[in-house]
Amino acid sequence: MNGSLSERMKIALGSLKPETAMSGVTAYPASGSYVDVSGYEFVHILAHLGTLHASDTPTLEPKCSDANNGTLDVIAADVLKHTCDVTNDDGDWVVWSIEVRKLPVDHHFLALATGG
Repeated sequence: MNGSLSERMKIALGSLKPETAMSGVTAYPASGSYVDVSGYEFVHILAHLGTLHASDTPTLEPKCSDANNGTLDVIAADVLKHTCDVTNDDGDWVVWSIEVRKLPVDHHFLALATGG
């Protein structure tokens, strides 16, 4: 492989303060800051879960858009969505690897959508 690691890799934080609860936020990073992955072969998304509240069932799902502030679209309906298990997922990591060329045409901006 040619080039330095910084030429081959881009790290984008979803949240500047990971200890802050996800309450009320629908995507990381927020609209207007979706990550442009054009020019990369693969994207790896890592989400580190903290302590999950017993009454919550958070969901995490990578989604794509045609603009850094556009509407987030589903990449793969059943494959990428992760529903957290409050009895087993405290402190776990959830990891996705996505081949950029398989994203919908002109949808090379990514965010991690949240719910639940």
